Amino acid sequence: MKRVAITGGIGSGKSTVCRMLAEVGGVEVYDSDTRAKEIMNSHPEVVAAVKALFGPEAYADGALNRAHVAAVAFGNEDLLGRLNAIVHPAVVADFENGSGRYDAALSPGGCRSGDERRGQETTRGRSPTRSPRR
Repeated sequence: MKRVAITGGIGSGKSTVCRMLAEVGGVEVYDSDTRAKEIMNSHPEVVAAVKALFGPEAYADGALNRAHVAAVAFGNEDLLGRLNAIVHPAVVADFENGSGRYDAALSPGGCRSGDERRGQETTRGRSPTRSPRR
């Protein structure tokens, strides 16, 4: 079976496609968005690097303080790039460590990290054109 990378922008239907593949086709899907969140809470080296970058307030009660990190990182391309440089390699390593069991990989919107290269085939999600709200 081919390994497929499911990619696309925010709201393009990646999660829906992966859910359908899993439910209808029994496809094992690696959800990089979910795993990234888990890794940011459990991987000691990632936690230490995020704390070094954003300060001790990056974590509260042992969990990532997403509101703080988002407030500091988004809008600051340098910090966001540095955060991605911490998290993306850990997610790639996590995927590769268990890649034999996955048939598809749900990649974050935009594929800035090159996740699409993890698949033998890439499928880009697109949502239908929506009419503007009135």
